[in-house]
Amino acid sequence: MVRQVESVPDPFDARRDAKSRLYRYRIWNHPVPSAFHQRFSWHVHDPLDLTSMQEAIRFLEGEHDFGSFQAAGCDALHPVRRIYFNSLVLEGDFLVYMVEATAFLRHMVRNIVGTLVEVGKGERRAADFAGLLEAKDRTRAGPTAPAHGLFLVEVKY
Repeated sequence: MVRQVESVPDPFDARRDAKSRLYRYRIWNHPVPSAFHQRFSWHVHDPLDLTSMQEAIRFLEGEHDFGSFQAAGCDALHPVRRIYFNSLVLEGDFLVYMVEATAFLRHMVRNIVGTLVEVGKGERRAADFAGLLEAKDRTRAGPTAPAHGLFLVEVKY
């Protein structure tokens, strides 16, 4: 939904002039897939430990090198980004991850979510996120979550 429109100077670049972006990722955490939700969420049938996942995201806030969460082929000049805010909440059978940052690397949110799901399944510890930020190595992080759970919510200028 478009909430506001205004004229801007000619050199304005919608991508580069943004101050922050807010994304939402939805996980349908239920033993049974849903025909209603399959196009707009990632179905994870295994029970997920929300508390451990919430503990993991605490390591992400602030300015860090997110090289471990950067996809191959990313054309960013550097992998340092600042996450202003991120949260993970339960809404019915959905886990909803919200993250606001200065900018994002290619597949960064999806790679974070894929790694969070590993934490939720008990395949990785929440504290591993600190090491992943230090490692700056994509092969150390978890899988890339599917695109169909990701939504751009807001861009601030």
